[in-house]
Amino acid sequence: MEDSRQTGKLYKGAFALMLAGLFSKVISAFYRVPLQNLTGDIGFYIYQQVYPILGIAFMLALYGFPAAISKYIAEHKLHRYNKAIYNPIFFTLMSFSLLLFLVVFLFSPSIAKMMGDTYLISPIRHTAWVFLFVPFVALLRGGFQSQQSMQPSAYSQIIEQIVRAAIIILIAILIYKGKISVYQIADGAVISSVLALSASFVFLYVFGKRHFKSFSVKPLEEIRISDLFYSIIITGVVISLNHMLLLLMQLADAFTVVPGLLTYGNSLTEAAVWKGIFDRGQPLLQLVTIVGSSIALALVPQVTKMNWQMNEEETLEKIRLSTKYCLIISLGATIGLIVLLPEINQLFFENQQGGTMSLRILAISLLFTSLSVTMASTCKDSVI
Repeated sequence: MEDSRQTGKLYKGAFALMLAGLFSKVISAFYRVPLQNLTGDIGFYIYQQVYPILGIAFMLALYGFPAAISKYIAEHKLHRYNKAIYNPIFFTLMSFSLLLFLVVFLFSPSIAKMMGDTYLISPIRHTAWVFLFVPFVALLRGGFQSQQSMQPSAYSQIIEQIVRAAIIILIAILIYKGKISVYQIADGAVISSVLALSASFVFLYVFGKRHFKSFSVKPLEEIRISDLFYSIIITGVVISLNHMLLLLMQLADAFTVVPGLLTYGNSLTEAAVWKGIFDRGQPLLQLVTIVGSSIALALVPQVTKMNWQMNEEETLEKIRLSTKYCLIISLGATIGLIVLLPEINQLFFENQQGGTMSLRILAISLLFTSLSVTMASTCKDSVI
């Protein structure tokens, strides 16, 4: 009876986490439309240049590190109700986050130069500060998830995304009214990210004071930092990669599109405008990928390691079904997007200024991104 209640709680929590993730990604896709309308293609270009760096920080805080912490505590059951275990974990997280901070902060001139725009040095340098807020949120989320309590992570994710989107739109309005420079949209993205993580931490801390009240503080056996680094950092980064497909694509674009246009003979302003037009496809790509893969996965029962061990053939059939559904949905969405792109451009972005053919070519990647996300989500628990 107790096991059944625990299993029910776990599935409810996992479902809440999935819904929160879907809701957050939809918000993330949609707020880019008013952002582009208010700041123009140049403002949108600037935002998209720094967004992948911020996105990596959020993926680590939301998915990678919490899952790794939960896994580590589950494997060391003696530490499950011991508050003392969180001190070395926090130290490990903060050490790694400080390393990321220093890399981005010190090498921001080199990063901006590789992106082809030295005006981005200051915005990129400011993004480094976001990494220092990751350990606080990740530690609490991991603590909750180790107790099979997923709802706090889900609620905090929604709070995080709403705060972030609202502040970015507010900064965009100030730019539209001429109160601040268009390059300050990047600073607005950093401020919104810091405040979003802070709001998430406050929520988790208040919620956790009651939740962790019964935990004791007992002396720990010797824990090697190298073991923690492997169990938390390496595992967390690997888990995060499953959620970073679209981010890594945008990061690759940030380092290649503008330098390529400059080499082709465009001025920096022309290259920035064309990159902004190209980036119009990102929210469309993100939204259709999320919806396509989510519907496909929802139509097929969850594939787990236990399913794989008990019946490999049935598990493979579930994977085939989810892939088939995803391909059908994504193919329809891709064809529709290619045909309607001029009208979509006008509807969402207020003009059809060039780039339609480039966006149509980008839309073809929907087939591969949706399939990749579906396959990764379906197979990660069953095969690995």
